[in-house]
Amino acid sequence: DVVAFAVHTTRARTLYAVLKGRGVFRSEDGGARWRLVDKGPRAEIRRLVHSNMPGSMQTGWLFAATDAGVYRAMDCFCGFRIAGSLKTKISAVTYDPAQPKRLYVAAAAQVFRSVDGGEDWQPTTSPGRAVVALAHSPSGVLYALLADGQVKQSSNQGEQWK
Repeated sequence: DVVAFAVHTTRARTLYAVLKGRGVFRSEDGGARWRLVDKGPRAEIRRLVHSNMPGSMQTGWLFAATDAGVYRAMDCFCGFRIAGSLKTKISAVTYDPAQPKRLYVAAAAQVFRSVDGGEDWQPTTSPGRAVVALAHSPSGVLYALLADGQVKQSSNQGEQWK
């Protein structure tokens, strides 16, 4: 029943798992023990990512791609709240490890970028039809996995894809 899974940005043994209908669970010992830390947003979570973006009361933020937009919560679990005004079905979420406030999400064939931690979203160029996953490398390359299995990459924050 795990629908989303993420690793803490700076603590390799801290893991997060979303169980359908049960909430967000955290393990701080590499998965040996788990505990419920939050029921999650009302919207169904599809993907989850941990970012070390500053401003959290602990060590970072969780961003969730949901059926109703992007949600975020401090990793102290002070509650999930909608991030910005992008209130559509989001299929993927990632962030730039070199610039933790820079986030990317996918909605169908469109990729959106935020440079302020999810407050404002701007469309980038589309990498193709139906983006199902996004990943950002430490070297600065943004990757998009399309539903047909193609992998597209952008070295300029989603402005051009190849």
